[in-house]
Amino acid sequence: MSLKRTDQQGFTLIELMVSLTIGLLVSLAAVNLFITNQSTFNLQKGLGDVGDNGRFALEFMAQGMRQAGYVPTQVVANNDWPQVITAATDFPSGVAGVISQNNQAALPVYTGTGNQGGVGASDSLMIQYYTPVEARDCEGDIVPANNYILARFYLRADSAAATGSALACEGGYHTGALDSALTNFETGDTKGVILLSAVDNFQVLVGVADTTSGSLNRPQQYITVAAYAALAAPKPPVAAIKLGLLVSSVEKAGNKVPQTQSFNVLNEVITAASVPSDTRVRRVFTSTVSFRNVL
Repeated sequence: MSLKRTDQQGFTLIELMVSLTIGLLVSLAAVNLFITNQSTFNLQKGLGDVGDNGRFALEFMAQGMRQAGYVPTQVVANNDWPQVITAATDFPSGVAGVISQNNQAALPVYTGTGNQGGVGASDSLMIQYYTPVEARDCEGDIVPANNYILARFYLRADSAAATGSALACEGGYHTGALDSALTNFETGDTKGVILLSAVDNFQVLVGVADTTSGSLNRPQQYITVAAYAALAAPKPPVAAIKLGLLVSSVEKAGNKVPQTQSFNVLNEVITAASVPSDTRVRRVFTSTVSFRNVL
């Protein structure tokens, strides 16, 4: 019995090289597609997070401000406390370091290279309003009825999120008496609950009321906190507040984010040169809050 020999053939070296080249090109295309999709996802996520966070922060701040200036007619207050605090004498046991201010120095990044920090000079805002019923301050603490609620909005570092410039609110209350102590209110610049972990800049403009009879709830002009504090007594009441936030994403969003962009936050112009090239999404949010109780 004879065995029939069968010739066996394989790939040539050239065929192997061509196959490997084609496979490499397909792999590179797949990796490039993955990277592009990931960059697009990061950008869309950053845009969504910034949009949701910015709107939430403005609405949260507006809820308390809309009550500013409220004192029922049947309540005889020990002092006529202004709704916007611009001097230490504007509230009991006043501490000048926590009053509304503008053009405070930008906050540095928290730790490490490339982390988020402040951009440009920012403002702070402190308000007070009367509550006839039991309520809660901006930190969630209970405020008994017939007291004045305090709320201070300012920027500070957020160690939990490792960001250098976050929007915080410090809450508390007082009874309205000239010698009243401040309850649950801390005066340091590292206190208060974080409302938004990445806010590069915060601006405030005060709407000075029209002093014409019957028009006190109509703003005549908008000026800075410092300009309002410098007005001669008796100051016209505040009829509205303009708020401006430059919100950034906590995480970097990739190279699809424009890196040469300037921003206008109310009256503050932030040049492109001062904005870090850190591939974070940034967006300006503004809102005008009317003080409905100013009549």
